[in-house]
Amino acid sequence: MVLGAVIDFSEIFERDRVSRLYENHGKSAAGDPRGIMRRSAPLATITLALFAAIGLLSPGMTGRLGADDKAEKKPDKVVRVLFLGNSLTAVNDVPAMVQAMAATGGVHMHCKSFTPGGVSLEDHWQSGEGRKLLVGSKWNYLVLQQGPSSRPESQVNLREWAIKWADEARAHGAEPALYMVWPFDGQNDGFKLVAQSYREAANASKSLLFPAGEAWAKALNGSNPIQLYQPDKLHPTLAGSYLAALVITQGLTKVKPSAIPSKLILPSGKTITLPEDQAKVLRECAEKTVEEKGTSKSTQPDK
Repeated sequence: MVLGAVIDFSEIFERDRVSRLYENHGKSAAGDPRGIMRRSAPLATITLALFAAIGLLSPGMTGRLGADDKAEKKPDKVVRVLFLGNSLTAVNDVPAMVQAMAATGGVHMHCKSFTPGGVSLEDHWQSGEGRKLLVGSKWNYLVLQQGPSSRPESQVNLREWAIKWADEARAHGAEPALYMVWPFDGQNDGFKLVAQSYREAANASKSLLFPAGEAWAKALNGSNPIQLYQPDKLHPTLAGSYLAALVITQGLTKVKPSAIPSKLILPSGKTITLPEDQAKVLRECAEKTVEEKGTSKSTQPDK
């Protein structure tokens, strides 16, 4: 703003200072305290108006001189995820790993899980506990996990209860997703059958699909296979859970596996670390799997 003349505030400030000095002593030069009050208020108003006119006051300061006008920073949006599954999710605490991975990518996430050993999605429905958790809080995603479900009757069961749970999730504002696991170690065509089962269930229920099992297949078929199975031939090692969590994290947040470190601090404060060479292979397998298979409701890769 260009002013036509230079404004001298010195006289205004001096008069206001003298007025306030006398005001503090309870009297004015003329012995009239009320006169000071009448003069002091207009001077302050004039001063504020002149400051505002030449742009020395920010918009919020005209209401109260010296007020802190910095806008409060809005809290980051929290992505809330409920996991319902069994020990394949519970071992190594996959939900906590996902939350930690999301945090490394700048995503504020809160995960809760209910994962009793050996239960199916039908068992979860019949017990009622999972539905209580779903209804009791606001969730952005419901991640569902069953066993391998490779046998024909198990495939039918997975589809049926995935549909029921997906409908329930959407009724309460959550996006449903299926966490594809892996077969028993050594099962003939195991990975193919498990992938088929989970993919058909995801399509039938219109759910997202996190193809962790297919990432496992890629890692196990690589030139330097990493031990993903525990001796029981089903439950995951720490590396196996890390690989699954990479796939799930990308599906939920779009944070790419290549951005995830080999050392994670879980919400509990516990630190887990994989050898960097292993973590690098697992990150590559996870990222390639998502690129090739996608996590969308269809069988096509994400666009």
